[in-house]
Amino acid sequence: MTSSYTVRTLSKFMADSPQENVLNLLSAFSCSRDKDVESFLKEKAIVREKKHISRTYLIFRADAEPELVAYFTLAIGCMGVSDIKCSNELLRKMNVRKDVVQNYLIGQLGKCDGGEKGLGKLAISYALARIKEANIKVGCRVIRVDCGGPLIEYYTDNGFKLVRQNAEGNLNQMVCIIGD
Repeated sequence: MTSSYTVRTLSKFMADSPQENVLNLLSAFSCSRDKDVESFLKEKAIVREKKHISRTYLIFRADAEPELVAYFTLAIGCMGVSDIKCSNELLRKMNVRKDVVQNYLIGQLGKCDGGEKGLGKLAISYALARIKEANIKVGCRVIRVDCGGPLIEYYTDNGFKLVRQNAEGNLNQMVCIIGD
């Protein structure tokens, strides 16, 4: 990767910029590879930010004119474990309590059309860094991502393990353990 990047929270960007600028920035983001990623940023990110449901982090290319090139959204989640398929060792590390596992959730992660190769991996590293900061302050060692079938190998290469499909059967739930 040749460019340098900066990360800003959507909350901070909203506090520092006129609403029109925020809406223009988000509406210009295009991710034709995954329209759900694009629509979340344009239609849900601000509402979820204001309601304290999740935190969205914007990744800007820092060269010359800053440009939004990727983002990720983090939240807190819980996952039932009654139908999880994994080793007993992984289950033990997940700190199961009453058949439920608390977890950090990487709810969204996407890069814009034409984004530099390696930008997705960079976004994951930024997300994991923010989660590890939270882990130091409040605990919880499970990180979860829900993804479509084509991304299983990608997240496996980034340290996640497939544990099951979600209740609707349309997403795969994968976990990574902090301090594994």
